[in-house]
Parts: sequence; C-alpha cells; structure tokens
Amino acid sequence: AKARVKGIEAEVVALPADNVTLRGTLGYQKGEYKSYNTPLPAAYDLASAPLDRTPKWTWALDATYTLPLANSSALSFNANVSFVDKNLYTQSITAESSNTYLNARTLLNASVTFTGPAEHYFVRVFGRNLTDKKYLNADLVVATLFAWSQYGPPRYYGAEAGFNFGGR
Repeated sequence: AKARVKGIEAEVVALPADNVTLRGTLGYQKGEYKSYNTPLPAAYDLASAPLDRTPKWTWALDATYTLPLANSSALSFNANVSFVDKNLYTQSITAESSNTYLNARTLLNASVTFTGPAEHYFVRVFGRNLTDKKYLNADLVVATLFAWSQYGPPRYYGAEAGFNFGGR
C-alpha cells in the first residue's frame, strides 16, 4: 500500500498567573491511500477506505494550580480533558461492512497531589474518565468467524505515591 498523511500539530503552554499552568494541544491529520495492493483478492477497492488509525482531529486541555505550603511542600490541583476523533481501526479485505471504527471520544480526568519538602516524595489521588464514557479502544472482525472488542476503562479513582531518591 502507498499512503500519504498530511497534518499539523500545535502545543501551547501558558503561565497566566503565579502557580497556574495551562496547556493545550491540537492535532489535525488527513491520511489517504494512494494505492492498495494485496496478495489476496479483495472484495472492494481497499484504497477507498480511510487510512487505519488516523483520527482527523485530536486535542487536549490541561490546567494545574499549585498551592505552595510550608517547608517547600505543595498541593497541586489538576484537571484535563482530551479528544480523539472517529477513526478506522482495522480494515477488512472481505467486505467493507466488516471494517471496524473507533468512535470519537472525550475523556475528563482530575487529580490532587501533595508534594513533600524539596520534592522528595508525592502522594496523589485521582479520577479518570470522570464522565464514565463507554468507548472502544480496539475492535476487530475476523472474516465471518468472530468479532473482538476491547473497551477503555470506565470511571475509576485511585491513589499513588512516589519517591525521588536523587534529590533536586
């Protein structure tokens, strides 16, 4: 197969106030097959399908506020949202109707992090997929034998901790 992908990505980081960091990313891509030959006969023109795993749009927004505390400790509040456009996941050669697509999705996450003196350790509580979006992150049809799908994780909460053994 021969394909062409054109696109652009942009990333912005802003520090609009003390202890506030804003980040944003935007990606656009257009992928298309120029030709598609396969050793097995295909039931349709494979080059007419979109390029696999090439979402047209992706973007993310992230905001963090860090509250300085005594002894060089800090408490950080973070929220972020990300978007991935609908895209072809797998292409079938037996029937165009057997192509599998991942639907567009927007995910929202948040966390609160306590960082100890001189950043020697941290403790974080977080929530992922806070809107409990049900979405596929893999999908496959194998001829007429079976279909296999894998969903992304539902809303969940957790905690994590880390240590910095090297110091600053």
